[in-house]
Amino acid sequence: MATVNQLRAMSQPSGGAPSTSAVRWNTFPNFTGAWTSSESIARWAAGISCTVKNPTMSLQTAPGAGKSWSFQIRKNGADVTGAVISIADTAQSGTYLGSIVVAPGDEFTIQSTPSGTPTATGITTLTWEQESATSGESQHTGYVNAPSTTLLRYKGPLSEASGGWETTAPPATNVISLAGSFTKLIAVLAAAPGAGTSYVFTFYKNGVKQDGGGGTVNTTLTVSDAEITDSVTFDLPVVPGDEVYIECSPVSTPTSRTMLLTNYFVATDGKSFMMAFCDQGAQATFPRYHNGMTSSVNDGSGGWGSATQTAGLAHLCPVTGYTLGKMYAKVTAAPGAGTSRTLALHRDGSAPTGAPTITIADANTTGNDLTGTMTLAAGQFFGINGARSGAAASSRTSVSIAANAYSGPLGSCVMNGFATTDDHMAARGDMMSAMRQYLQCLYCTSNPDIAPLTERYRKDRTATDSSDVWNALRDASYGLETS
Repeated sequence: MATVNQLRAMSQPSGGAPSTSAVRWNTFPNFTGAWTSSESIARWAAGISCTVKNPTMSLQTAPGAGKSWSFQIRKNGADVTGAVISIADTAQSGTYLGSIVVAPGDEFTIQSTPSGTPTATGITTLTWEQESATSGESQHTGYVNAPSTTLLRYKGPLSEASGGWETTAPPATNVISLAGSFTKLIAVLAAAPGAGTSYVFTFYKNGVKQDGGGGTVNTTLTVSDAEITDSVTFDLPVVPGDEVYIECSPVSTPTSRTMLLTNYFVATDGKSFMMAFCDQGAQATFPRYHNGMTSSVNDGSGGWGSATQTAGLAHLCPVTGYTLGKMYAKVTAAPGAGTSRTLALHRDGSAPTGAPTITIADANTTGNDLTGTMTLAAGQFFGINGARSGAAASSRTSVSIAANAYSGPLGSCVMNGFATTDDHMAARGDMMSAMRQYLQCLYCTSNPDIAPLTERYRKDRTATDSSDVWNALRDASYGLETS
C-alpha cells in the first residue's frame, strides 16, 4: 500500500531567488537554500525507492508580460524527459503533471532558466507529492550551513533552523505530532572532512542521546576522513508530544563543510505524515504569518513574514488534497503571567471554522490542538498565524502538524479504502472535493470498505474509464446536493 505525502521546502530570500539572466540550480525535491551556479553542490541523493508526483512551483512575484521561467527537473546529471515546470506572464505558479521514479542513490537537481529577463521573484516555493513503497514513509531534507568545527551544534530532523545549526538544543527541537519511527539518516557533505577527522550526528529524544548506550536506539552516523556521504538505518519510535533534535559533534577539527541531512519517518497508521518548522528567530511583530512547513523560511523577521498571507510565500497544495490536524507547538520561553501566544492554522489568508489553534499561556511552554482539522484542495495555500495577548515574552517557536493525504478526518481513510461514507460526505459543500478523492480509489472495488461507497455513488458499476466514473460520481453529487 502506498501513501501520497506532500512536503515542501523554500529557498532563502536573501540571494535565494534564481538569476533573471543565467541558468541556476537548486536541490530537488527539497529546496535547500540559495539557487547556485554550480549544479554539483545542489545535488540531492535519494535514500529510498519512491515516486515523486506533480511538483508545483510558486513564485513570490510573477515573471511579467512576455517573460517566463522554466524549471527543468534533472536526474543523475540529465534532464528528466518532459519534467518541466513553466511559469509565464502574470502566472505565479505552475505544475508538472507527471511522475518521477526515484531509486536509492539517484541524484536530483532542478534547473531554472529565465526568458526575457523576468521580474526578480524573491522567494520560490516547491510543493510535491511522494508515493513510497513503504506505507506512511516520508522524507525530510534540510540544507545546513557549515557547523562549528570545534563545538556541538543542533538542528531539528523535521525542519531547518537558523541557517541549519543552533548553538543550543531548545530552538532546534521538533515536537512530534504523529506516532511512528525515524528509520534512516543520510549526510552528504560538500567535501570530505579530512584525514583523521569526522562529523558525528546523533538523534536525541526527550533529552536523551540515542547512541546505543543505556538501552537507547543507536542512531549515530559518522562521516570521516575522505568520505563525502554516509548513512545509517535504525528504528527510533516516537509518539505525539515527544521532542527530538539532531546533534552534530565535530571530531579533531574537521574542515568546515556545508551539508545536506536527510532523514526518513514512517507513520504507524501507514497513511499520514508530519509537517513542521522551527523558526529562525523570535517573532518580533504580531500578528504575523510563518509559511515554512518542513523548513524554517526567513521570509521576514525570523521566519515570521508579513501581516497578510500571500500565495507566493505560502505552502501551495498541488494536486492531491489532504487534511491537517493534531497540531503541537513549543516555545523556548513561557509567555509570562497574564499573557499568551496563539498559533492558528490559516488557509488562503484566514482561519476556516474548526481549524487547529493553540494558545500557550502564562507559565506554559507547550500546547496542542488534537481535535481541530483543516482541509486543503489543489491551489489553496496555508501557513501559521502567530498572535499574542499582553506583552508575552520573546521566544522561539516550533510547530508540528499531522497530515493525511486524503480528505476526511485524520486516521479515517487510506489509499485502498475508506472507513465510513458519512465521514466524507458530512458537509455538502465539500461534495465535489470528496468525489475527487474517491477517484483515487477507483479500481479498489474488491475492498470491502469501499464496496458500499461504490454501490452508492456509481451509476454504472461496469464503467472502466475514469472519465465515465467521474461523470457518474459528479451526477450523484448533484443529486445529493438537491436532495
